[in-house]
Amino acid sequence: LTAFILVSVLALGLAHEWLQKGLEWTE
Repeated sequence: LTAFILVSVLALGLAHEWLQKGLEWTE
């Protein structure tokens, strides 16, 4: 369970960075 939560947090972090980069690219 702990490993699953850790992976989820990492995935959310990557998704957040990708969204930020995507917003920068669109502007």
